[in-house]
Amino acid sequence: MEIVKHKNGISLSQSEYIESLLVKYNLDECKSVKTPIVKGEDKSFPPTNELIDITMYQELIEKRHYILAKRVLRYLMGTKDKKLFYDNNFGFVNANSDASWGNAENGESFSGGVILLGVVTEEINSTIVPSAKSLLLASYVKYIEAAGARVVPIWILKPRSYYEDIMSKINGVLFPGGGNILRSKGYGRTGQLIFEIATKMNDKGDFFPLWGTCLGFELLNYVAVEKLWMEACAAEDLATNIEFVEGFKDSKLFQDLETSLENKMKNQSVVIHYHQWCLTPQNFSLSGLDKYFKVLALNRDARNMTFVSVVEAYKYPFYGVSFHPEKVLFEWILSKTHKHIPHNLDAIQVSQYFANFFVNEVPLQKTRSILVPRLGGNRYFPHVNSGMTPSNKPENELHHKEWLETRHT
Repeated sequence: MEIVKHKNGISLSQSEYIESLLVKYNLDECKSVKTPIVKGEDKSFPPTNELIDITMYQELIEKRHYILAKRVLRYLMGTKDKKLFYDNNFGFVNANSDASWGNAENGESFSGGVILLGVVTEEINSTIVPSAKSLLLASYVKYIEAAGARVVPIWILKPRSYYEDIMSKINGVLFPGGGNILRSKGYGRTGQLIFEIATKMNDKGDFFPLWGTCLGFELLNYVAVEKLWMEACAAEDLATNIEFVEGFKDSKLFQDLETSLENKMKNQSVVIHYHQWCLTPQNFSLSGLDKYFKVLALNRDARNMTFVSVVEAYKYPFYGVSFHPEKVLFEWILSKTHKHIPHNLDAIQVSQYFANFFVNEVPLQKTRSILVPRLGGNRYFPHVNSGMTPSNKPENELHHKEWLETRHT
């Protein structure tokens, strides 16, 4: 791959590589063609019940493949000098949910697919990037990508039509942790709208899962019953095991949990908590949440107060955990408030289990397609509202500059 930087962008090309292939197969002076394959050509072999001599079969295959490969090279001959150019304002790549290889009759892919999961951004008031209005933590992006999906940022402070449109093009939504107010006009309102839209989608048979982590866990519970009774607790930088309740395996989240990993979850400190407010089992029931969510696991804070840590909705594919799986995998902050994040192999396997489960909730046949912003940086992806019109610059752009501000999340 040849990458050339220009003043107004970058260009990508493979002209040298293509030229080397043409020389290798004595096609460097061949006549080019406009398409890599003849339109409508039958790429299959006639069916037959007769036994065919192996030598004849090999000759037939080799000849057919040679003809097809030669045409592809002749096509490359005519396109070797073409390049992909990305100008400085370019902020999107196209994630396609199918491939042009597989079935010999119609060219449809046997297994091609891209799972797209939205992650909600959050409000921010930054002195380092003053123009930033919201952020997306890099650890959540890596967390989803490590399980094989692509991340689509979902901006806050948008009209309902924006969320309806973007949710029709993605496969699910993750509500991240943070320090925002659940009744806010940004994160809170966005969560309420997404929850309502996802509920309607599932009611219509359009499978759409939601996942809440920490603050996202609180948000799911809050919007489900429009109230949330939390109690002050001591669960900051607290590594714990997972205390399963009776019947926890009668759930989608844990029904396939292997015994070895189950024992690690039960007996070792494999998850990390970062919250000052907890949902007790008593308040969970008093608020009516027990009619919407099933409690799968509990935990105890530093003062031995019991709180709910894992829930799953009875009717919908909605899940919530009060701890942070993404921090175990991708956050290596060393500070007074970040000393106890477990990074051992057992903790990593547990965190990966949750990521894999959420991504695998989406059947491949339900893959969709959308423009996916390029995400860069190390810890934070601030979202900047530039105030410029779409004609000269995207209204919402991502800063690719690494942002190193440390804050409670």
